[in-house]
Amino acid sequence: HTRPHVIQALPTLRCNYRCLSCGCWRQEHGDEMTLEQWQRSLASLRDFVGALTVQFAGGEPFVYKPFVPLVEWCAQQRIDWGVITNGSAFSNETSRRVVAARPVNVSISVDGATGAVHDDSRGVEGSLAHLERNIGHLRDARDRAGETFPIRIKPVVHRRNVHEMPAMVAW
Repeated sequence: HTRPHVIQALPTLRCNYRCLSCGCWRQEHGDEMTLEQWQRSLASLRDFVGALTVQFAGGEPFVYKPFVPLVEWCAQQRIDWGVITNGSAFSNETSRRVVAARPVNVSISVDGATGAVHDDSRGVEGSLAHLERNIGHLRDARDRAGETFPIRIKPVVHRRNVHEMPAMVAW
């Protein structure tokens, strides 16, 4: 029998950014699952498949209010998890809690090496400067905890930023 070992989960399709490459923020969104529904669903999946990794995406997963409690629960249940995020939520406290929940990876969408390109791509002025601070919070929390999970930078390449891809490597 073939069983999944990695699943993608979308806690919300809502987003706090207005990315040119994504339509999530333009759409109406219906009801979202509760924290308890997510817990039951993921526990059921784990019981079915055994070892499991959940890759959370969205929208912006951190816009879902109980997202941090959800990943803390995953850690308690020994469900591996990772996240694809715009990085806007990584305050010192959120970073500390996320690191304590032991992600297998954190992927952050960065669409340019300069604010002009990234901010335009993400539709939020000042978002690159905010993101740079937040990546620092996340790295500091990871280092203090002695964790080694990768913080991956994942650009969406398009005609407005393709010229910055070489600079992204240096960034």
